[in-house]
Amino acid sequence: MECIHAIHNLGVDTSTWDPLLVHLISKKLDVQTYTDYKESRKSPRELPSLGEFMTFLECKFTALEPVQRKERENTSSTSSAPAKQPPYQYKNTSGKIPYKNYYQANSTSYISRCPLCNFEHELYRCKRFIAMSPETKLRAISKQKICVNCLYKHHDKTCNSTKRCKECNAEHNTLLHEAFANNVKSGYPQQSSSTPSKHNVNHVASPDEEILLTTILIQVQKSDGSYITLRALLDQGSQISLISENAAQILGLKRISYHASVSGIGTSSKQSKGMITMQCKSIYDDHAFSTQALIISTVINNLPNSSFERQGWSHLQHIKLADPEYNVSRPIDILFDASVYSDIIMSGLIKGPTQAPIAQQTKLGWVLSGNVRTFNCNVVINNLADIKKYWEIEDIQDKSSVSEADEKCEKFYQATTRRLESGRYEVAIPMKSGFEKQLGASQGKAIAQFKQIEQKLNKNPELSDAYKTFMREYEQLGHMRQVYTSTEPSCYLPHHGVLKLDSNTTKLRVVFNASSVTSSGSSLNDLMERGPNLQQDLLPLVLKWRQYKYVLVCDIEKMFRQIMVREEDQPLQSIVWRESSDIPIKHYHLTTLSYGFKASPYIAIRTLQQIGLDHAEKYPLAAEAAKSSFFMDDLLSGHDDIEQAKVLQQQLIQMFQAAGMNLRKWSSNNLELIKDLSSEQLDTPLDFKCIETRKTLGLQWNPATDTFSFKNPLENTINKSLSKRKLLSDISRIFDPFGWISPITIRAKLLFQKAWTTGVSWDEEVPEEIMQEWNQIKQDFQNIDSLIITRHLGNTQGPFQLHAFCDSSEKAYACVIYIVTQDNKGETISTLVAAKTKLAPLNKVLTIPRLELCSALLLTQLVNTVLQTYENKDNITITAWSDSMITLGWLQGEATRWKQFVSHRVQQIKEVVPASNWRHVRSEDNAADCASRGISTQQLKEHRLWWEGPEWLKTYDPGSAPTIKYENPKIEEKKAVQVNVTVQAKPAPFTNTLLCEHSSMSHVTRVVAWILRFIAKSSKRHNAESSSSLTSAELNNAEQLIVKEYQHIEYEEDITHLKKTRTSSN
Repeated sequence: MECIHAIHNLGVDTSTWDPLLVHLISKKLDVQTYTDYKESRKSPRELPSLGEFMTFLECKFTALEPVQRKERENTSSTSSAPAKQPPYQYKNTSGKIPYKNYYQANSTSYISRCPLCNFEHELYRCKRFIAMSPETKLRAISKQKICVNCLYKHHDKTCNSTKRCKECNAEHNTLLHEAFANNVKSGYPQQSSSTPSKHNVNHVASPDEEILLTTILIQVQKSDGSYITLRALLDQGSQISLISENAAQILGLKRISYHASVSGIGTSSKQSKGMITMQCKSIYDDHAFSTQALIISTVINNLPNSSFERQGWSHLQHIKLADPEYNVSRPIDILFDASVYSDIIMSGLIKGPTQAPIAQQTKLGWVLSGNVRTFNCNVVINNLADIKKYWEIEDIQDKSSVSEADEKCEKFYQATTRRLESGRYEVAIPMKSGFEKQLGASQGKAIAQFKQIEQKLNKNPELSDAYKTFMREYEQLGHMRQVYTSTEPSCYLPHHGVLKLDSNTTKLRVVFNASSVTSSGSSLNDLMERGPNLQQDLLPLVLKWRQYKYVLVCDIEKMFRQIMVREEDQPLQSIVWRESSDIPIKHYHLTTLSYGFKASPYIAIRTLQQIGLDHAEKYPLAAEAAKSSFFMDDLLSGHDDIEQAKVLQQQLIQMFQAAGMNLRKWSSNNLELIKDLSSEQLDTPLDFKCIETRKTLGLQWNPATDTFSFKNPLENTINKSLSKRKLLSDISRIFDPFGWISPITIRAKLLFQKAWTTGVSWDEEVPEEIMQEWNQIKQDFQNIDSLIITRHLGNTQGPFQLHAFCDSSEKAYACVIYIVTQDNKGETISTLVAAKTKLAPLNKVLTIPRLELCSALLLTQLVNTVLQTYENKDNITITAWSDSMITLGWLQGEATRWKQFVSHRVQQIKEVVPASNWRHVRSEDNAADCASRGISTQQLKEHRLWWEGPEWLKTYDPGSAPTIKYENPKIEEKKAVQVNVTVQAKPAPFTNTLLCEHSSMSHVTRVVAWILRFIAKSSKRHNAESSSSLTSAELNNAEQLIVKEYQHIEYEEDITHLKKTRTSSN
């Protein structure tokens, strides 16, 4: 309008220009705005007025301004109508004027035209484009080579527009959201910027249930040498490790400049702010490792989404958690990649009841993962690269060393534990030094949470009755007492009920949450020592139990609650409770050991051991069982003599009664041991005429037949679609800690490895071939209940033999151990003891001989574990079998003769099984063969070689077996030995390395010249130069050496041909 006024002031008549100006300006409007203008005109037949048109625009701007402001303030809100994005803005960073912009700025005839319909509007305003189906839109922009993000054509591969899809925040226009969502499975390639490599991790949550992630606490060294504890996430699906900017600043470590774009962390792409190298170690012991991490602003805001009450799962009570505060919502400081995950992962695995997390053992402690009832939280991983180290060679777990903190905790227990007049044990809670100053207020929060529980109970009468019954019994037994005055320091513990429908005794148990954060930000568990891990490993415990002819199984009733807490520590476990909302809230102190305390597993197991120590003279058999036959509160013991088994049982009952503990849920394979027990003491009424199975530590054991059986863990359904995540979830449900069904489980492992190599993302469907194969495996598992394994291993009082077989295929390797001894009838039997399998690593293709050697090492590790369960090892004769002559040849030679890979493994093998104990077995008699390749359930059922080993094992005599000397392997695994230092006619290979590492020819020439002078002096040549600078002759010789090497590399075939024929190959 100012321009019009200026022209009018010059004396030019502009009164007739209105229709022309309105026409030109209206051409710049989008279709919707132009339609609104036409409808707003009072007299459409009259010529348009410029004033009227400008008034309309002002009203339109005024109306749209608050709407656009609202959209900017609330970016997460979306519209049902297709969102319109502003046009692509070229960002000129070079300082030069691009041709296109220059033309637009200097030519009044340039008009933006739609590439689809050629009309004068942008593509995102084209009605024809908007009306297209999602797939048609994608094909149209692909054909026109239009950027999927800004919907404009540009030559740069990188789109400089900062706008993203308002629906999913991905790098495509909002108009294309539905198209990309529909075409993910069809493999339509998204156009993406060619920025440095991107790693996507999207955090999704819904308010119904939770999937725990593998979080850990880790100590990281700061620049001043001290350590700080940070929270990390183990992500076996990530290629890189990440650390937040805040954590990096706290560490103060030197940064290395590193530019990379990390997408999917949070909601958008983030630029790295450098890289640091971290020295990390466990919070429990001295296990340490080093890793590099990219620095970004934030890794993941909070995991889990919100804090939730710990449910006190019994299968987690005995273990050291890598993240004791897994249920507290807090930011993640570090994300560790697949390489760290594969280095710390161990073979231990503990599974609990339905909707309880799985515990996986690592060198940093046990990590939790799996479903929890609270709410759902998962990590969806996109653009996942192969995790090549995921299936790397892993070791059989070893007992960790005792740390200084553990020793301190043990001394504290010995100094503070005492025996009460009632016979019960009273313990103190091992709190950290100065905890009183760090423990905040907790009463208000506990009362608030109790009122929420109270409201929930009022809506569920059945749950309310069970809850009240539990708490009423708690008070009647003296396990909590009402208090009327407060004592400091104190801590109020929120509580909630946990239903266990498969329990034969208590269906509901109230759990007290010592991990609830107080006003200071620290919980009681934060300020409590954990204590050493005294829990027996499951494998040796069950192996020892299988040695007894007569066995006993029972558990301790309310074990934790039979251990008293000293009175001065009772305020630390305060609670609030009332049976009815009509009466005031009452305050209580818990007088016994609580389930949810971090130190409770250690205190409970240590007290069992103390009971044994205190009664060792009076009850020697029971004292030994208390030391080594408990898995938490479950006892697995027995004896080879029925009378001694009865004595053991009576001693156990009397010893634990003296300590105020009751043994219940008794089971045995012999009626004599349980016929005098009351029905309350038995697990189930035992009738040897019917088939009753008892679930013992995850095993199905039938006391009547004294055999193990398996229960199918997989659903009897046919998958019509299957994601990689669902496949791994199903496979992880297969529980075979002793390897008894390894020939079946290896098929599932190999299938997942196959799915991994396809490169599909976690939630993308696996190929049809893999899905069909998995359906076949699931169908095959329906027959698994037909597999029966004898519990008793036979008579081990006299001499017996252990035979271990190992074998390898291209994809996996395995080992299996058999015991050859006498059964109850005096007949020689061969029985499967244990087995183990591993997949061949993906990161490096190993030769079959090397894989065979790996199987021999795996055998050795398993043999070592089995040997630890036998007290009199002099009765045992061990023979190891392999069908690989190369492996046997390596074992016969000195370990130092071989290359590092072979040398280290040979040395480890010989430490347990000497070379003289190794024998060759024919491939058709190798029992480990089927476990390295996989067979069906029906084949395994009838596979006598697997269950008993070769038939000749029963008659094999190790003493009369001839000693065989195996020839040295022909395969080149010997070390290269340097005898002397000389300059040969063939150029030395180090020149090639220098040229690859340095860009200056003159620099490399001088380095080579100095090396040649050193060699000349070392060989004491009389003409060796001794001046302080290089001569021209030395430089010429060095240059000739470098040239010759390159000639040998570049013209190797020609030189070889010339030497043979004396003629050029040309």
